[in-house]
Amino acid sequence: MNKKIVFIGFENDYDKIGVEELKTIYDIRTININKTVRKVIKKLSLSHDRFHRVIAILIRLRLKLHRNSLVLLKDENDYIGMQKYSSTKLVLILRNTINELDWLKNKKSRIYSFDIKDCEKYNLLTYDQYAPTVKVETGSITSDIVFVGTDKGRSSLLKGIEKTLSHKYQVNISVIKDSNNSMTYLDYIKFQLTGKVILDIVKESQTTESMRFVEALSNGRKVITNNIAVKKHKLYNESNVMYFSNLTELSLNIDKFISTKFQNYNKQELSSFTSLCVLDKIIRENITLGE
Repeated sequence: MNKKIVFIGFENDYDKIGVEELKTIYDIRTININKTVRKVIKKLSLSHDRFHRVIAILIRLRLKLHRNSLVLLKDENDYIGMQKYSSTKLVLILRNTINELDWLKNKKSRIYSFDIKDCEKYNLLTYDQYAPTVKVETGSITSDIVFVGTDKGRSSLLKGIEKTLSHKYQVNISVIKDSNNSMTYLDYIKFQLTGKVILDIVKESQTTESMRFVEALSNGRKVITNNIAVKKHKLYNESNVMYFSNLTELSLNIDKFISTKFQNYNKQELSSFTSLCVLDKIIRENITLGE
């Protein structure tokens, strides 16, 4: 397929891995504004609207080199506001639940979300939560239960879990401050794979599975989660996934869950939740956009 696909705002390590996979199928370009340049623009802009207007102008100039391309925009804070000032038809991919509505007013965009509640509430298109395919050299398993990630309001529950389980199990919880988050995606995966079980703790407003849930099961690790939505997921089974609503329930059920053998998935089951498969599906649904 000769049409160019342009990705904007896909800057994280895991984004780059997913986009790189797509290069085997499509003519891919990426557009991002240097972080230092963005900081300077923010200082000079005086307001969010002016900042996003300038970002939109800079991106529009670069898009002139890629006329009639399909443009996919990720919901990164520095980019999402540019929708209001863009004359280009966009496909907006939400990787977070919605907490701001202003950018939804732009009807030029086709908006996709993994969160079922947001899709129903705002009439958005839906996609399956995904994770990139990565090959990592894993060391030995050193913990029974692990978590690594930023706080996002989870630290209180994570401390409760550690206190509840650490008397019997090796629990390794690493909560990273956003400002100090220099961990690469590969290092993050390696850390998670040092445990037999990965904790997946989500905020109450989230109504669909997280990326961590997909990562864990794809890499042969069990999941303990407070997200009841996973019970409806295609990869859910009681041998591999344990839902808990409170710490008492977790304490009562943990021994049986830990001792149960992991049930392997076949490649076809897992492939549906890879970056390559999900993003390819979104591209195919929108391939004529911009023509």
